Amino acid sequence: MTKRQTKSRAERIYLSAIRNKAWAKCLIKDAHSGSLRAQHNLGACYATGDFPTDQDLRKAVFWYRKAASAGDAESQYDLGFMILMGEGLRKDIRLALRWLEKSAGQGCEQAQTLLIDLYKNGHYSVRKNPTKVAKWRKLQTVGSGDASKQGEEMT
Repeated sequence: MTKRQTKSRAERIYLSAIRNKAWAKCLIKDAHSGSLRAQHNLGACYATGDFPTDQDLRKAVFWYRKAASAGDAESQYDLGFMILMGEGLRKDIRLALRWLEKSAGQGCEQAQTLLIDLYKNGHYSVRKNPTKVAKWRKLQTVGSGDASKQGEEMT
């Protein structure tokens, strides 16, 4: 199964899991089998409550962290955001920024935009840092084509 097929299957399962307990079981099985997309989507289901169970932010953090630790940029962003907000675990600005920067370094535009905003405006107790604003703006303008390589060079 190719990476694209895996993503498509995981996306279909995610959309179906919102409405169907049997599909939710498939999503859970795929997440436990190591599918990063399934792990991310399971995290999203638990984070939003769009699941045949209630919202569970701790489980969301668990699944986002599992996929993020394996290098999934979208999960790194979502995990960083949850940590920044203190959702599902204690708020930790440094840890949140670390995950957001990993995601942004891989070309995740949402993470890049959030980091620019945080460092420019000092939201959520993040210290203003014009140097980091410039760094993430520069990476953002490069585009996602070779962003992960350039993100590593900039850190």
